Amino acid sequence: MATRAIQILAVCPYAGLDNIIRKVAADYPQFEITYEDGELSKGVEIARQYAQGQVDAIISRGGTARMIASAFKIPTVDIGITTNDLISALSLMRNAPGQKFCLVGFYEVTSIARYLDRLLDRPLPVFVTATAEENIALMKRLREDGYELVIGDATSVRFAKAEGLNQLMITSGEDAVRQCLNQVSRLFSMQEDNHEILALQRNLLKNLDVSFFLINSSFTVIHSQCVSDDLRDLSSSVMQQISVSAVKRFLNGEIPDRTTFERDDLTWQITLRPDILRGENVTLVRWEKLNRLYLKSRSLLKDISHATYPFQVESLRARDPKMIEALSDCRAFAQRQSPVLIVGEPFSGRQALAHMLYNLSSFGKGGIYSLNALKFTEDNLCSLFESRGSFLTSLSLTLVVRNLQRAAPELTTLFLNYVLKSGFTRHSRLICLFDSAVDPRNEEAVTLTRFLLSTLESLLITVPALRERKGDLLFLATLALGDSCSVYGKSCGGFTPAAQEIILNHPWSGNLHELRGIIRETTAALDHEYIDAPDLEHALSKWQTLYRSQDACNPASGPYTLPAHDFLKGTLEEIENRILLAVLEEENGHKSRVTQRLGISRNTLWRKLKELGVN
Repeated sequence: MATRAIQILAVCPYAGLDNIIRKVAADYPQFEITYEDGELSKGVEIARQYAQGQVDAIISRGGTARMIASAFKIPTVDIGITTNDLISALSLMRNAPGQKFCLVGFYEVTSIARYLDRLLDRPLPVFVTATAEENIALMKRLREDGYELVIGDATSVRFAKAEGLNQLMITSGEDAVRQCLNQVSRLFSMQEDNHEILALQRNLLKNLDVSFFLINSSFTVIHSQCVSDDLRDLSSSVMQQISVSAVKRFLNGEIPDRTTFERDDLTWQITLRPDILRGENVTLVRWEKLNRLYLKSRSLLKDISHATYPFQVESLRARDPKMIEALSDCRAFAQRQSPVLIVGEPFSGRQALAHMLYNLSSFGKGGIYSLNALKFTEDNLCSLFESRGSFLTSLSLTLVVRNLQRAAPELTTLFLNYVLKSGFTRHSRLICLFDSAVDPRNEEAVTLTRFLLSTLESLLITVPALRERKGDLLFLATLALGDSCSVYGKSCGGFTPAAQEIILNHPWSGNLHELRGIIRETTAALDHEYIDAPDLEHALSKWQTLYRSQDACNPASGPYTLPAHDFLKGTLEEIENRILLAVLEEENGHKSRVTQRLGISRNTLWRKLKELGVN
């Protein structure tokens, strides 16, 4: 009789660990591995979902593995860090001379690092932590002492990131994963696996964050937990009736496994999941309360409270004077209640500065949300500002608005009037992102800017483009390389001098988006120890080909593909069309600005664009 495969849950605290595990697991046919991403408490929640007899063992790393092991009786094995893993991380710092950095981690990580500073051209400060409280206090002290980078395991870099420090994570390599799987194999050769019913009971009877009903195949409630504050407005009997009805409809295929239910002007989400308890088929009904306004406006309003950005610019200790000024302004303005206008090219770090304002401020801390002004309509603005109980007008939060200078003028005016009428800036922070400086010939843009700076008394931050920050380029590239190595499971020693020259001299018109993309592209294909000039040149040529191909398909790109002496060739109509498309491109598609510059009516512009096939 065939032996049942051992079911393993791999909870990966960082991206890229699953790639290493998949590669090594090919040599272990006795294992069937399920992969999930989650760190610390999130990893525990993921493990809880599988702790009902669905897995025989769990593998994870560092603090996440410890927390899972303490929460469940399912065997949990830690994927460690080898000396080679630590050396790979430290070797990257040769590409960032002059940066002040240190190594932070649990004893298992730091114990093998005490003699490794001889590999570097400078001493390696090592700090040992054992608890979250120690990590928090240490990161604050490191920031005050001027450290620019923390090297550590997933837990350490998470605390460093929370404090605004840059980080490089020590990733586990193939040897560490192989040691972990060997330990699991030895474990299951000595003991039998029989945790299904116990795991399910633990999951149902404790540590469940939402209220639930457990209903058997006869549609009888055999267990319930109705103590959640979120459900205080509904009686247990009403919840039970709705739960039983939902189970019947779910089993009959009438409703999906996740649906919403409205009662008393509130919206609830019901999640149904079939399961087995003591050999009997049961259905678990989970209840959660949702924010009704957010459901109505979710296509417009994006919660970015937990979003991550390419680099933590706050702790960069920038060399470029313009970036130093932007960071200084950000720190100063964080404790001011005034709105903030951040001007700079796309992907130059404006979103990260907005997050920095939010993190450093004691004002507007009820969450940070992003709003795209190009999606404004009268209806959704009304729902955001006039709906009863709207959290946008009743809570102290931070609102980041993009593309305000490109939205329809009448909708921009409506939005700003709502901001004034509702008193939004008295209890919340408004941050507006502009892509470029204001053209004084554009009356609408000038009016909008005057309103923000004068009427709303906004403070101004200007972010320099990446090509203006040559002193920061190698450090930013090294951070991107460390991130890409963890994602693709690669070990790279950094950049050769020729590759560094390319990084320093490339214009980086796509700013951080392009830099990270090129480094990611290069790392994914890398099969040697250092990134060299041909590696970067190949990735750069691929990106340039992509954008040239996109331009060739865009009618608006026509004038720019012609040499200057060919621009006036052809008929008068052809020349006029080139001029029209050129101005349209310069004004970023803003129709009102185009009509003002060319002295034509809006109807004429729409007709000509329709003839040219431009939307």
